[in-house]
Amino acid sequence: MVREALRQFANELSRRRVVRVLIAYCVAMFGALQGLDVMVTRLELPGVWMRWAVLLSLVGLPVAVALSWIFDWTSAGVVRTAPASEGARASAMKQRTVTWLALAFLLGGIAWLAWRDHRYRAARSQLDDALRLADEGKLAEALALALEVEKTIPSAPSLDKLWPEVSRVLELETNPPGAVVLARLYGDDDSSWRNLGVTPLSNARISVLPTKLRLVKPGYVTAERALWRYGPARVKLAADLFPEGEVPAGMIAVPGGDMPWVPLVGLENVAPGEVPEAFVGKYEVTNAEYRQFIEAGGYRKRDYWNEPFVDGRHTLSFDEAMARFRDRTGRPGPSTWHSGDYPEGEQDLPVTGVSWYEAAAYAAWAGKSLPTIYHWARAATTWAAPEVVPRSNFNGTGLVRVGSSGGVSGYGLYDMAGNAKEWCWNSAGDRRYILGGAFSEPIYMFNDADAQPPFERNATFGFRLARYPKPVRPELLAPLSREMRDYSKEHPTDETAFRIYASLYGYDKAPLEPRRESVTEADRWRVERVSFTAAYRGERMSALVFIPKNVPPPWQVVIHFPGSGALHARSSAEVGTATFNFIVKSGRAIVYPIYKSTYERGDGLASDNQDRTRNYRDHVLMWAQDLSRALDYVETRTDLDARRIAFHGVSWGGALGPLIAAVEPRIRAVVLVSGGLEFQPTLPEVDPLNFAPHVRQPTLMLNGRYDFFFPVATSQVPLFQFLGAPAQDKRHIVAEGGHWPPQELLVKETIDWLDRYLGPVR
Repeated sequence: MVREALRQFANELSRRRVVRVLIAYCVAMFGALQGLDVMVTRLELPGVWMRWAVLLSLVGLPVAVALSWIFDWTSAGVVRTAPASEGARASAMKQRTVTWLALAFLLGGIAWLAWRDHRYRAARSQLDDALRLADEGKLAEALALALEVEKTIPSAPSLDKLWPEVSRVLELETNPPGAVVLARLYGDDDSSWRNLGVTPLSNARISVLPTKLRLVKPGYVTAERALWRYGPARVKLAADLFPEGEVPAGMIAVPGGDMPWVPLVGLENVAPGEVPEAFVGKYEVTNAEYRQFIEAGGYRKRDYWNEPFVDGRHTLSFDEAMARFRDRTGRPGPSTWHSGDYPEGEQDLPVTGVSWYEAAAYAAWAGKSLPTIYHWARAATTWAAPEVVPRSNFNGTGLVRVGSSGGVSGYGLYDMAGNAKEWCWNSAGDRRYILGGAFSEPIYMFNDADAQPPFERNATFGFRLARYPKPVRPELLAPLSREMRDYSKEHPTDETAFRIYASLYGYDKAPLEPRRESVTEADRWRVERVSFTAAYRGERMSALVFIPKNVPPPWQVVIHFPGSGALHARSSAEVGTATFNFIVKSGRAIVYPIYKSTYERGDGLASDNQDRTRNYRDHVLMWAQDLSRALDYVETRTDLDARRIAFHGVSWGGALGPLIAAVEPRIRAVVLVSGGLEFQPTLPEVDPLNFAPHVRQPTLMLNGRYDFFFPVATSQVPLFQFLGAPAQDKRHIVAEGGHWPPQELLVKETIDWLDRYLGPVR
């Protein structure tokens, strides 16, 4: 009986044209809602518009159904529907299927629109979150949300504006094609790889943040590439993939190409041209690997020792050289070993305590070579220091297992920054280049071109290997010479010229408008980040003030000028304290200005080497004014003793220190660590040579005997002799070692000097 009633009801729906009205209504509403959906998406109208439109369409449905039930539209106009005849009932039965299909279509359309509206509202909320995260500087999180939003509302105007802020577009080709491209942020773990697609790849979105790419193709060696923080909005890359077996085990294929300059401080003027591809060791050579060389008779077989043993002006015989290559107990082996073996448990640490000759002999035994400085620099991607260095082993405490740090080059090589220094093939005079810096050295050593005597067997000297698929041009193996000035034949400018030069460093003392931006607590000190107006161009600058907790104010002030690593870092939140924390522990405040070109104030200047350009001259003036402006700020605080101020400069700061001390009379004492006179010519108004005689303050110089950048006889001693301080108020200490003096000596002598000339901390 119920079925019969439903059947009759369906027949009536058909007879009274309800079905046609329903179909027409659904088509009209669906089209209207689709058009409105496009408008809401494109114009980013409030989502409530879509919800009201769906609601109104649902409210209008029963009205349309009721009217179509009661009235007919005829040629005579709108009339009430007549009772059904038998023939009409029979005809209506044929339309039941159409009726139910129309109802199903209507309900499905309503459900689809509701689902679409829900997705839009969720995507709109995600887009709002992405915009907020981008404003907060959380670019990776913003990109992740934007990629989700793109699936629902790809043409939203706000999304189009967001893309350049959080992403770059990648085009990538491989030879052969068909490689799967994976991407993740540099420093993330392997669980965060995201599949971008298969090569040739176009219009793939990646983060503007440093990004690692992995190229995977069955039968071929997996390759890695990296894109760093700065670069074009659209990136085009090409990569050759090597069949499995063509790349030696444990090595990485580093592509060749034109090298218009060497990305190492001190060698920027060298233009090697085309540098061919090379296979370079993924890791530094370990103790366990080096022991195999010894067990194979490496120190007995002359075949592996192919280079003349030259020590200064003397050439040693094979036996004389082997007598030098002994461990602590007199057995053949690295200087750090004992009884012919490495210390227990250190098999995976890099082998250290080896001379250049030992490293070259091991390479010959392994059928490989030491890398040229060109191949080393390219493999290390030294231009990526802001990302690589903070994750590398510069901890100052000791070596770590190879590959255990997060410091990975753009091609996937580990520990090229820090851990052990690495011998390279090329010579510089009677020295050999050794690059990358050690765990115990300042971070800027990753970017600086160091060279040491080839017989030197320091406990931080190690190496990695290279192999060349094709012969290397002789020019790439040749010695490199540096531009040199002979200070024994140069003289500072006269008094009149000096006064003119010194006047360039003056500035109008506009209001400081100081602000305390943040305060961070540490165990032994408090760090205040302050800002104030700079001396030029209407800029503001920042400074970090390290306040000791162990003594009451007022605190003596030591103003710090860092090494060149500050030019390569982009965030002062990453400032290391190893070069000065002992001063804060002594009870003195450190004021660390954020100088022009460093950290957040980077402006493209990447080298601290002096030159003859106006650009360099203008930067020196700004650096000196930045320091003076920081001292203006010091004078506004009663808890900082502006009468007792010392200058502390390391490396780059040690080289510029004489110039700054000569033009800044508020400095009472000077400490120059690893400084000296540079060898590149520069304009006279920014040449430290012309300012050194006017440094009247007590000055302490702390240097290493084997400093490649500032050699003792040709750089350190001339500076010390030119200093204008009385003989009893200047001191030059030359310690055993390279660019960085031993820490214990540095701490003792620095604190003693400050106690002597600023007074003991009470």
